[in-house]
Amino acid sequence: MDLKGAYYYFQHKLIPQTFYEDKVKFVNALSAQGASILYSGLKEVLEHFKIENPYTLDMFGVEVMQYSKEVIIIKVSFPEPEDVQFCYCAYMIFDPKCKKQMYFCVEKGMEHSFLCGWTQGNDHINYGSCEPTDNDALSNSIAIYLDNFDLN
Repeated sequence: MDLKGAYYYFQHKLIPQTFYEDKVKFVNALSAQGASILYSGLKEVLEHFKIENPYTLDMFGVEVMQYSKEVIIIKVSFPEPEDVQFCYCAYMIFDPKCKKQMYFCVEKGMEHSFLCGWTQGNDHINYGSCEPTDNDALSNSIAIYLDNFDLN
């Protein structure tokens, strides 16, 4: 596996899968350790495939946001994507008990970026184009989450 494949795996498979399978543990780790938990995970993936790591810890970010009493959002910021399908950021949206959760990401496209999601069953969903640097992707992610769980 090359860097592109390993980084894609990290962003699109490992993080969403961990979020869905170990939700409470992962959410607590992200909240407590921030970007260092992501960077450590990426380092492990790259070391496993014997790939040099071009990324640094300061290229990642984690922000925890309380949207409402029933909706918590963790925004993960990634390094500026250098290739198509790499992510600018991801939004993990869930309730305080981690019973209702959804994973969204903003992916770089050929001509524009896309708001996408990964389901618990590892299915990829494309929600359409978006701008990576404004709040539309976050607003749309929240609206999709609220609609999905009839929380409007």
